[in-house]
Amino acid sequence: MLPRLITLLTVVALLLTSVPARTPTLSQGGGSLRLPPSKRIILKNGLTLIFVEQHELPIVSFSFIVRAGSIADPKGREGLADMTAELLRKGSRTRRAEQVAADLDFIGGTFNASASLDFTSGSAEFLRKDLDRGLELLADLLLNPVFPQPEVEKLARQNIDGIKAGKDRAQGVIGNYFNRYLYGDHPYGRPVSGDEESIARITRDDITRFYQSFYTPSNTILAVSGDFETAAIERQIGDKFGTWVDRQAPTIALPSPVESRGRRLLIVDKPDSTQTFYQIGNLGITRND
Repeated sequence: MLPRLITLLTVVALLLTSVPARTPTLSQGGGSLRLPPSKRIILKNGLTLIFVEQHELPIVSFSFIVRAGSIADPKGREGLADMTAELLRKGSRTRRAEQVAADLDFIGGTFNASASLDFTSGSAEFLRKDLDRGLELLADLLLNPVFPQPEVEKLARQNIDGIKAGKDRAQGVIGNYFNRYLYGDHPYGRPVSGDEESIARITRDDITRFYQSFYTPSNTILAVSGDFETAAIERQIGDKFGTWVDRQAPTIALPSPVESRGRRLLIVDKPDSTQTFYQIGNLGITRND
């Protein structure tokens, strides 16, 4: 998949933000898909909230997007956005990493976050009966991360080891080779997870600055779907996230990629590989086409 194609998460977010009070219908090939009604509001601090009630299962799911992905990584610090996202669950002002894991396990909840090229996204899920505790935990992880130095160092080592191990698998590295060959020095040509050298340069101060710069309410969308009453959960989220102080996020200047013309071929010789992988493509349409 080309990096400029819209991901499913982006499609859903854009669709829901544009349809605040009716049931949208998507039609193709004679069939139709009816999406459930949604409600969209913006808190005073700028946080965009989207609510979709679905009462089939006693579960409440949260999805969030922060408008800052790897394209916001400083040159030479590739992997910064992704490390910042991964470290959200590694300690807050009130919980150590071990306590976060224990609290999630106790209520059977989940929390994950990672960066992509254009944005950081994350998700959390809790049973309806544990919604109060789950929402408090979600707010704590998003609003109060402290990025402990030992956790930064541990994650850096793990990521570097993972990158090294990935080089043993042709399938694990072909995407990075392809993006670099297609985009060149453009930010889309840089690996989201960074490389051994860039990750080794990332410090806790880099991570803290990235979080303080981009993790702001007006730069974030939080979508909630599941078994709840919209009016009630709207008040709960307002109580938890309404005190999040807004800051103006930096504007990310992204130049237009240069289209690749003519036939070009990149061969990565890996004699010890028992399989061969191919990736073919070029630039697609812009996302606002």
